Amino acid sequence: DLAAQWTNTLASTEKLNPAYGILLEGMLRAQVNRIFGNNVSLEDDLYPLFKGEYALAFSSLDDGGLGIGLTLTHGDPEGARQKLKKLTDGFSLLAAQFTPQLLEVTLPDGTVSRELVADPDSLKLTRETYQDLDIECVEVKSSVYGFCYAVTDELMILTNHSSLLKASIDALKSPDLTLAQSQAFRQGLSALSQVNEEISFVNLQSLAPLLQKTPWGQLLLPYLSPLDSATWVKHTFEDGMSTEGFVLIK
Repeated sequence: DLAAQWTNTLASTEKLNPAYGILLEGMLRAQVNRIFGNNVSLEDDLYPLFKGEYALAFSSLDDGGLGIGLTLTHGDPEGARQKLKKLTDGFSLLAAQFTPQLLEVTLPDGTVSRELVADPDSLKLTRETYQDLDIECVEVKSSVYGFCYAVTDELMILTNHSSLLKASIDALKSPDLTLAQSQAFRQGLSALSQVNEEISFVNLQSLAPLLQKTPWGQLLLPYLSPLDSATWVKHTFEDGMSTEGFVLIK
């Protein structure tokens, strides 16, 4: 329950200082408005989508960019589609801001004015059927910014790129493409306490290509190269949270 996880995080933060929780949620609200517009409500449109189980995944795209995928459960396919359509419409109106272009205007007195404006031609809108599922995408060309989704009878699949959405659907259709098939994942879980909350798993070897593109990542690579994977679980209590981890060495 991602909504409950976020609520627990806010509650724990507020125990340190009541103002911290307000600031944290305010920052989230500002980002939501920046990406989806003022017509999208954090409480009415986003939190209801996050009340079921969830899986958040990061991976490398074919062009080397960062792929982000979020899978959520739901109990109302049509309601889920309506809310995701509202998010898509809001993103479509604002996504052009991620690739601004320089606009030059000559004023009557001959002065040349330059300003950055959103480039509407940078957007790519796609609606198609893939593996019997209707998918919709709004992508910003030549960038990692995008909002794509598909809805099944039980799941909502959201990604930032159409290729990742299709790969997620392929994985959904194939029992061989599951995290449970990973020996490192199974070994990590067997070494940790059983929880019904949040489990995180990182394939450190797959992480390397993404880290190589960042200065700080290149500094970390020598230390990560002997490691195979990392798994950790989060426990939530009435008075706070704790984590427990396991690192697998090659």
